[in-house]
Amino acid sequence: MRPYRGQFAAGLLFIGLSSLSTMAFPYLLKLLIDSAGQRMGISGGATVPGGASLSAGASIPGFTGHTGPLPGHYSPGFLALCMIGVLSIQMVFSYMRVYLFTNVGERALADMRTDVYRRMIRMPMDFFAQPAG
Repeated sequence: MRPYRGQFAAGLLFIGLSSLSTMAFPYLLKLLIDSAGQRMGISGGATVPGGASLSAGASIPGFTGHTGPLPGHYSPGFLALCMIGVLSIQMVFSYMRVYLFTNVGERALADMRTDVYRRMIRMPMDFFAQPAG
């Protein structure tokens, strides 16, 4: 495992990046839905069980409102392109993660097999004549 430390660390980095890009998609979907709702004249409120309405100005305990990095109004087309971009980035991160971990695992296994083979061929012939058990 020691010779593959750098590739393993890079794989861990790509796990983190893949997770972050995965979390960005639902946020962009929320912005897309809000943007489309504003264009259609929907107030953005929702009805919860019991008939209560949660409008944009409603007070929800523990909820402080929109504080994300994309404030303002964006067109649904722009947000859809951002979502496609996030999916593309996520695809690259996931590919690199799988590639690096597969490469490290297969090479470490090949090294172990090579070490066992080298040790076995250096054993004296008497070793192989002994009964197993």
